[in-house]
Amino acid sequence: MSDTALDIRLNTTSDTQPDTRRRVRRLGPGKRIPFTRGIGPLLLIGVWSLGSAAGRLDPRILPAPWSVVHTGWQLWQSGTLGPDLAISLQRASEGFAIGLTAGVVLALLAGLSRVGAAIIDGSSGSASARLSRSRSSPSPSTSRSTSTSRRA
Repeated sequence: MSDTALDIRLNTTSDTQPDTRRRVRRLGPGKRIPFTRGIGPLLLIGVWSLGSAAGRLDPRILPAPWSVVHTGWQLWQSGTLGPDLAISLQRASEGFAIGLTAGVVLALLAGLSRVGAAIIDGSSGSASARLSRSRSSPSPSTSRSTSTSRRA
């Protein structure tokens, strides 16, 4: 057979076969509802507004959303909100840097040293080392059965 005839034969058989690809199913309940990420925050603000309007929330503890927006706008116009937000961002960044540095140092100490792992993780060794030790050493029931069979 020539190469051309082989190509034609393969093409004709592949056209007659049904598509056998499997559909990949998602784990979700079905088709996604649009704007689902905004439902929770909008519901929270709605409940907050209703509670404030009904007088159920003490304005000294949790002021109404409209008073929060009004006060924020006044602080922005007076020029005090920008620098205050910058200071808060700086403090949060410093705290993040301190926590990140401490976490990396402790992780390296625990990961690269058995003593560090014992001190930081509170374990005497890695899980794989404990597993390999348990597989290599005979269990007490196995050693008893071999010792009793020798006696008999």
